Amino acid sequence: MPTFNINETVKVKLTEKGRLIMKQQFERLRKDYPQIGHWTGVPVDKEGCTAFQLWALMSLFGPEMYNGNTELPFDADIIIGK
Repeated sequence: MPTFNINETVKVKLTEKGRLIMKQQFERLRKDYPQIGHWTGVPVDKEGCTAFQLWALMSLFGPEMYNGNTELPFDADIIIGK
């Protein structure tokens, strides 16, 4: 059976909800670390995807991933690998 380490990279297409969650997280961090500067938006590649380590994706968006949620933070298809 194939294995996949949670430190590996995955890519997702964020929804508006996902972009908002990322901005809110950034602003919370910025209160404690003002030197990180200002929000410049979510980094996306030419396909419109944002890369995460799998554990970071789960940590950031886990509370939003539940049965019946109609406003997911990213499209359900996840690209595995770089």
